[in-house]
Amino acid sequence: MARHKAEPSPAPPKSGTVSGFRDAYKKAVTELLILRLLRDRDMYAYEMQREMELRSAGALTFNTLYLAIYRLKDLGYIGESRKETVEGRERVYFGITPEGLRRYRELRDEYRRLSSAVADMLPGDGETEEVGRRYSFPLAFRVKEPEELTGEAAERVREAEAELLQRYRLEQVQQTRVAVMFSDGAGKALRPKDGWYDLGKASSVTVAWAGLTPDTVRLFYTPSGTDTAEETRLLGVRVPEDGGGEVSFAITELDMPASLLGHIQAELDYGTVKAVSEIYKAVYEPEG
Repeated sequence: MARHKAEPSPAPPKSGTVSGFRDAYKKAVTELLILRLLRDRDMYAYEMQREMELRSAGALTFNTLYLAIYRLKDLGYIGESRKETVEGRERVYFGITPEGLRRYRELRDEYRRLSSAVADMLPGDGETEEVGRRYSFPLAFRVKEPEELTGEAAERVREAEAELLQRYRLEQVQQTRVAVMFSDGAGKALRPKDGWYDLGKASSVTVAWAGLTPDTVRLFYTPSGTDTAEETRLLGVRVPEDGGGEVSFAITELDMPASLLGHIQAELDYGTVKAVSEIYKAVYEPEG
């Protein structure tokens, strides 16, 4: 009888490819990210996985964290405990130990040192060099720094630099990814039913982004069947921390209508330009 030949396993991403670089980077920072999350509070495995995806607006996704979690546990950096959920089920939570906190600080400091060293090795001073490549920066600036120029030439270069950096900033904002997540009282992400989120089961709304930190974050609601500004309702406003990547709104804090059937959308305000999330269909009917 002929033996069935097993299908070969897919080859790992090759070194030098973007996917290979991304996977190697995620593997390198996984333990640091786990310890960072557990520094705030105890979490279960899927909760950590979801938080990483949420805080990075989808840039950091993991199929599983268990290998890294139990490696940290074996090293004494985290511990585990069992707690009963509101549904009466038992769930394993992980928490950071004093040794784990010291390890987190070591990894954090090393990450910052290496990240800074890599940034210093990249061409130019970041935005200016990239802008010059994309938008044919004036030759005078490519040859001399503005402070080496005088008079009208220096003024023209500074004006050109300001204009191009503004265009670069606009492009960065346009590329900003924005995500909205609805969570229940246990912090579990709600799943839509037939494409609709039931806000009657939600206790909070979180807006996360990957990109520049906005001046303010706004949450809007537009009833179904309308798309005019007059019908749009501002539900809430938050001012994010500098360098932050998310803000949360408690449902009880939002200026909610008595009932709701329509679209929820987040807006990041950068002053002269805005970034928006996709539209989320939502329904809310008060009990009774």
